Amino acid sequence: MPAFISEETPTPEAASPLPKLDEAITSSPVLNRTESSLLRIKTQIRQAKSVEVQEAARRLSEAEDPLDSDCDSKDTNTSLDAVLKLSDSRMLHMLEANKQKLNVSRESERLTQRHARFMHETLGQYALLKNLIEKLQKETESMRMILSYDLCTAVTETKREVTTVKQDISMSSSVTNQLKILLEEL
Repeated sequence: MPAFISEETPTPEAASPLPKLDEAITSSPVLNRTESSLLRIKTQIRQAKSVEVQEAARRLSEAEDPLDSDCDSKDTNTSLDAVLKLSDSRMLHMLEANKQKLNVSRESERLTQRHARFMHETLGQYALLKNLIEKLQKETESMRMILSYDLCTAVTETKREVTTVKQDISMSSSVTNQLKILLEEL
């Protein structure tokens, strides 16, 4: 066990060697800004940690026995370095997790906006297509009516012509008969 943590006198400071650091992390306006660089945040965290560690070391050194301080100073420095490294890695992990959450949130928002644009465009295209279909149906109906009228007119004209031809033929046969009669009389 490191020398700066004593079994005999558990204090709130000993249980959590960095109480102000946790508070600084949760209330820091720097960590709430999305445009802060990771390096600047890391530097500020290290500075805050070093201040906390120095305060904790000072409090513990005041409580330690002066005879044990010479032997344990190397262990204390090693322990402090280990605590700093562990705390740094934990903070980096938290920052990376927050960065990933922010990226996921941005990507989700971008996809939502893209979906909304797609739906808007699709609905616009659907309305345009519906109008074009209605126009085509009207034009088709009017063309059908025109063709039907033209066909009826053509049939009527054809019937008239057939009737005229029949009349001409019947007249020509009567003329032929009259000519025969005249020829016979002559």
